[in-house]
Amino acid sequence: IDSKLCFPYSGLTKQHYNNKFHYCSGWDFSQPPLNSTVLTLAIQSDGRILIGGSFSSFGNQTYRGLARLLPDGKLDTSFGSLLPNGSTVTALARQPDDKVWVGGQFSGVQGRNHLVRLNSDGSLDTAAPNPGLPSTSLSLVQLLRFTDDGRLWIGSASLPIA
Repeated sequence: IDSKLCFPYSGLTKQHYNNKFHYCSGWDFSQPPLNSTVLTLAIQSDGRILIGGSFSSFGNQTYRGLARLLPDGKLDTSFGSLLPNGSTVTALARQPDDKVWVGGQFSGVQGRNHLVRLNSDGSLDTAAPNPGLPSTSLSLVQLLRFTDDGRLWIGSASLPIA
């Protein structure tokens, strides 16, 4: 990726960069765009880009709230989509090993609600702790950040975390 911010789909640019388009040479713009809004993104160590939002499809494929782009801007079809229908991803936090914490408005991911950790291929990391968040619609993870010492901070709306 160029040193400037550049994204292949206008949904990314319009949502995050004040309607200014920043395109990179060599990116493929032939794929149809997402069907809704991108709210967050995270760049993996290999240059792949995770995008999260309120979309339910990317082109002709189902990607409920979470998808991954290759460094050239094409959809990475090897990345799994395990979130249920109606999911919205509002926060992403990548670990150094490229596992990623995903937060948002979703429930029922093998007993996990609103916060899951995925392996680098998009599969659920069942070794990650399950914080036991309630499945209510008021329980929305809005922000995920790692501290320098590796602790994960969670910003939420109405989440009672013990």
